[in-house]
Amino acid sequence: MPAPSTVEEDPVFVHITSLEREADFEENVYSVSQGSDDSGMATFISTRAIPRGNSAIEGVDTLRVPSTFHWRKVSGTPYIVCLVVGENDRKALLTEQDPTGDDFNYHRLDLTSPPGLCRHFNRTATRAASSVKFSKDAFLDPNEYLISEETESRVNAYAQYMNGESEQNEYFKDGVRDMVVATAKADEIWSTIEDVKQYTTFSYKGTENGVFREYPGVRLNQSYDHTVRPWYERAKNNKGNITLSSPYEAASGSGYVITLAHTIVERLPGTRASRTSDEVIAVMGKDFTLPYFSLFLRQIYPKCNENRYSCFVMDNSGYLITHDKFFDVSGAVQDGVEYTHITKVEKTIAQDLIERGVLVKTQCVNYQKKKLQNYYQVYKPESDIDAIPEGDPCLQYQLAHIPGTNAYLGIKEKIICHKAVCPCTKTSCLKAHAQKECECPCLSDAEYDYCNDMFDFGSDDAPSCTPPIINLNPVVTENRDLRSLQKCYPTDCSHFKTSM
Repeated sequence: MPAPSTVEEDPVFVHITSLEREADFEENVYSVSQGSDDSGMATFISTRAIPRGNSAIEGVDTLRVPSTFHWRKVSGTPYIVCLVVGENDRKALLTEQDPTGDDFNYHRLDLTSPPGLCRHFNRTATRAASSVKFSKDAFLDPNEYLISEETESRVNAYAQYMNGESEQNEYFKDGVRDMVVATAKADEIWSTIEDVKQYTTFSYKGTENGVFREYPGVRLNQSYDHTVRPWYERAKNNKGNITLSSPYEAASGSGYVITLAHTIVERLPGTRASRTSDEVIAVMGKDFTLPYFSLFLRQIYPKCNENRYSCFVMDNSGYLITHDKFFDVSGAVQDGVEYTHITKVEKTIAQDLIERGVLVKTQCVNYQKKKLQNYYQVYKPESDIDAIPEGDPCLQYQLAHIPGTNAYLGIKEKIICHKAVCPCTKTSCLKAHAQKECECPCLSDAEYDYCNDMFDFGSDDAPSCTPPIINLNPVVTENRDLRSLQKCYPTDCSHFKTSM
């Protein structure tokens, strides 16, 4: 269910059997809990909805997981608490790490005043080391952290514990310091290899237990939680693969960027890579500017430079990562390229992919809006698609999966053709029930019994959408005059005249 802060209208009451739809749940948990027993448990296979990235746009995947439901009535109230534990649910813990004394630099640059402050786009930053930010789940008392104003003395207490100067710990859960020490090793790469710094705006690593490390070091909003951000969720959903995001406008002022991310997992001894049993420890990522990514594509695939062809890259939800139409005639990025779907820009190709069973319409239930969210999943074809020999002048294109990633590379002849019609209304689908007809991602009405104020879903109906992310600007207002700071890295073209 959505966080209370994201609900802008009267809440919709959802019966538990609309969320937990298995017959085993209704028979062995819900019905039993309505009787005289004060507690109980039952084990069966349940369905979990897993966000594919930005769940409000990219939807969900589902997993069938053997799960044990433990329930107990709350004495003196009408409430029942239920804890669900999946067969492979566990938390990966590192072995104890010895602090080196130089593992931790907190992101509150305004309180710590580290050496080497510089200007990184529109942010005060430091090149001396990466900065560490904790999400609320790293703390023993998450709510206290969120409502308390951080002071210099509190931040000093963080640093003394994290750097091993003190063993007094009144703030953090077990394992957090170990992860701070382990992730500090990334600084050796981030701060020393010039190629990394030259082509990326930020490098970062976020862990499941709430440690977020970023280079160059900058200050972030206190409520920022990397574990719910689309780049983190998308990487977890594509465990073991490199994931690329569609471009988005960075809050740092670096323009439109693309995030490249990859998971770090703990694998059970003697097992192969598994989506269910491999436990994600962390996700590491880098942000590239969209123009650089486009330039890189043209260099490794020269056909994209030919006037006859146009290239594009899309992700496994059908959203375009780069496309020629993202740039104006001068090469500058056009406004509004974020989350541009192939059904909007390449309608004829999209319709062909739908007919081939590669681009598949899918739905999940948005309970708060009483809507079905209609989105797409891209299913990797058995072989690369080459529509050119088929002779259709409107379908002169090729599409191939980029191995080890969530992305697909397409190339097409520059032919103006309006063969397919893909409505793009977003708020109200026109073809929600036409599985083989092209339409941009949109919302359609869900079946809702207004008289009894309830949904009625079965196990074969569309799964539940996961809650939308809280729309939070990670950047805090700068109190410093940035003009007084030198740039962290030179950005004039002459400095890179021998580079890509």
